[in-house]
Amino acid sequence: MKHRWLLYVGLLSLLVIPALIPPSTTYDPTQLVAGLVASATPATKGPLQRPGSLEIKNVRLAGTEALTSIRIENGRITRIGGEPGSDLPILDGGGRYVMPGLFDAHVHLSLAPGAALRSDDAKTSEALRAWHLRAYVASGVTSILDPAVDDTVAKDVRGKLAQGHVGPRYFALGPPVAARGGYVDDLFPPGYSDAQQDGVASHMDRLVAMAADGVKVPLEPGMLAPIWNVHSPQMLATIRREAEKRKLPIYVHAINDAMYQLGLPLAPHTFVHPPETISDGTLQRLIDSHAYVMSTLSVYDVQRFLLTPDEFSDPQGQLTIPPVEMETLRNPAMQRRYLVDMIGENMPFVKGRYRDLFGIVSATKRGQNMMISALGPRLSATAKTVVKLHRAGVPIVMGSDSGNWPVFPFFFHGPTTWREIRLLERAGLSPEETLRAATLEPARMLGIENDQGTISVGKRADLLLLDADPLKGLGKALPSLHTVVLNGIAHTKEEWMNLPSSFPK
Repeated sequence: MKHRWLLYVGLLSLLVIPALIPPSTTYDPTQLVAGLVASATPATKGPLQRPGSLEIKNVRLAGTEALTSIRIENGRITRIGGEPGSDLPILDGGGRYVMPGLFDAHVHLSLAPGAALRSDDAKTSEALRAWHLRAYVASGVTSILDPAVDDTVAKDVRGKLAQGHVGPRYFALGPPVAARGGYVDDLFPPGYSDAQQDGVASHMDRLVAMAADGVKVPLEPGMLAPIWNVHSPQMLATIRREAEKRKLPIYVHAINDAMYQLGLPLAPHTFVHPPETISDGTLQRLIDSHAYVMSTLSVYDVQRFLLTPDEFSDPQGQLTIPPVEMETLRNPAMQRRYLVDMIGENMPFVKGRYRDLFGIVSATKRGQNMMISALGPRLSATAKTVVKLHRAGVPIVMGSDSGNWPVFPFFFHGPTTWREIRLLERAGLSPEETLRAATLEPARMLGIENDQGTISVGKRADLLLLDADPLKGLGKALPSLHTVVLNGIAHTKEEWMNLPSSFPK
């Protein structure tokens, strides 16, 4: 009898408690993306248009102790070593170590952390995007690849950079070819079903028109539950055919062994995430495909920042994170809204006030610790897989997934790149291997290794000057970043960040 009474009370609570909770709302992703650009600039592909010329003296190449000099003319390295001339401005490196600029190959520049929680308008979105562009440079990230971006946003960014706005070299894949009712269909519509194969060709033409560097194909049934459709093998064959016609490399979103198996017949150029685990058979097929794999370990190591936002109170966080984004991370009401929205996106079968109740429980310290504990094993397993892929000869490309979904309040542009580098080293890659994943491998992936990725005569002068030797620990050395040289133009990280801004500090 007593147990039956407790059962009745429990059932009554499930009905009554949710009714007492004030309802929250989930975001409209299509409306958010539609309002990302207030006034687009002409479509032009190019980085900063003011190549600089200077001599850098008293620097040490990473991993060495001998002092040397680097001559830069019109944005390119023309000499390494020798005595500095007197015909160019001279930058005294003060004995600092020099390394190539970082390349983060997985960022979502159009998506500001917490944007959906704040309901950012187009003007705010543009201002934050301008901030994020500077934040990357101030973090030593001189090149980025955006693997999922509205073509209007990409054209606007490229146009601003061509006109001289501060920002890294920008590469983009454009809107993904999503499955109807599939992952990112609501963020970058329309999705395509087998009955709409003719629409794939026009989508590919749209990518060509925006000078896309490839095409992204999501194969994601669900992060927490199988809730999204994925393309059929027949549809994937159509995608491959139309991409090959236009010489668009295929980038596949997949995070498990089964989706890797589905994506491999696409002859993918790159997988934009690693699988959590991988079978020997799939690994061999991946090796044979010569595909690149992006790291993105940060996706499993961010939830804890709701409990520890002070980790971003370090000098670099204070320099590069917009105050409005930090306020969103620290705000309990925004945290609850984020959790409700995340549940709504990933577990749509949790309805109405029950979703709100789930969000409130998740927002507690105990609820957060449970979520962190659930993600810990996934981070550990994926990190081991990344090292396994690397040891097997699969080229690993550093990508942080900064920006991510706009309901997430902690994927900050700039700091997340540094976090990804630390996670790679913690996983087991050496500083030299991590440096390669963050510089040369992304350049090779995009076929521009003759232009950037190493410090060599003839290559672009995108360089970082640090007080600590990056080959003794890249993650530990990055906080000592002093000067960033982009296209032959040198400023301290503070100077890059404090160049004219359209967003109030």
